[in-house]
Amino acid sequence: MSYLIVIEGLDGSGTTTQTDLLVERLLSEGYDVLGTYEPRGPLEPEIRDCIDSSRTFYLPWYFAAARAWHLANIIEPELQTGRIVVCDRYYLSSLAYQAINRSMEFVWSLNKFFRRPHLTICLNLSPEECVERMADRATHDPFETLTSLKVVAESYRHAIEFCRDRGEVVVELCGNASKEQVHDQIWRELEKRRVVRKKAEPEL
Repeated sequence: MSYLIVIEGLDGSGTTTQTDLLVERLLSEGYDVLGTYEPRGPLEPEIRDCIDSSRTFYLPWYFAAARAWHLANIIEPELQTGRIVVCDRYYLSSLAYQAINRSMEFVWSLNKFFRRPHLTICLNLSPEECVERMADRATHDPFETLTSLKVVAESYRHAIEFCRDRGEVVVELCGNASKEQVHDQIWRELEKRRVVRKKAEPEL
C-alpha cells in the first residue's frame, strides 16, 4: 500500500538524518520506498537564493510552485506504483516558517489542494540544542540563529494544531536523543500504525 510519510522539525533537529535512516531501514526490511526532500525541482536554486537574500517575501509562492512540481513529477508517480515515500519536509514547514510574517490562512491557501500526508512526524528539539548541533556547519541561512529558531518553534506549535484541526495525523517525538534512539521511536510509530509489520517476539 502506498504511504506518504513526512519528517518535520526545526533546522538542526535531524530531519534529513532521520529521513535517510528510515529509508535505509525500510529498504533493508524489504519495503519498496523512495526518499525525497523539499524544496526540490527547477525552482530549488531560486528558493535557496531567496532564503539567502532579502527577497523572502516571494517564498510562499516559490515553495508552493516547487511543491506542485515535486508532487506531479516525483511523489504522485511513486505513490501510484504502491511505494512508500518518505519526504524530508513538506507543507507543514511552509505553515511554520512562512506564516511568521503572514497569516496561517494565507499560507494554507497556497497549499490546501496538495495531497495530505498519511503521517507527519515532527522532531521536537529545543532551539538551543538545534543551534548547538549546527555549530559546525560551514554556512548558515537566516533562519538558523537562536532568535529566529525560537520564533519558528512557536510557529510550528500553531502550525501543528492547525493541521490537526483539519484531521491530519501529526505525531511529535522527542528529538533529544541519539539518532538511533530517535529512529527507533519513529519505527515504533510505523509499527503501531501498521505501516510496517511488527516482528514477532522470540519464544522463550
